[in-house]
Amino acid sequence: MLKNLVKAGVALSATAILFTSCAPKDYIDSQIKPIAKKVNTLEEKVNALETKVNNLEAEINNLKQSTDSNSTEIQNIGKEVDILKAEQERIKESAENCNSKCEEALSKVNELEAEIKRQSENVEKLLQKSYRK
Repeated sequence: MLKNLVKAGVALSATAILFTSCAPKDYIDSQIKPIAKKVNTLEEKVNALETKVNNLEAEINNLKQSTDSNSTEIQNIGKEVDILKAEQERIKESAENCNSKCEEALSKVNELEAEIKRQSENVEKLLQKSYRK
């Protein structure tokens, strides 16, 4: 768009040179001033748009950096989650192992209680026999 404006300015200049040899200076000025004013207005608008584009590009770059940073943080959190899952699995296996050992111990305690009860009954029987004699 800026190139078109420059081309228009060059064309106006060339036209002005041609008219200077054929037309009075006041007439040429009166014809060129409105066009030059429009060109200046368009240049101002183009400059404003370029400023807006530059600002938007800066915002996009900031958002990209923020997105990259967030992506890195998400990856780090994912790694931490994986570590925690592995730890959780290790703890679960340990708890299952402990539970198995507790069940074995409880079974042995029950067996010992049964044996003690049987031995106690035998002792009572022996005591009763010895008192009868």
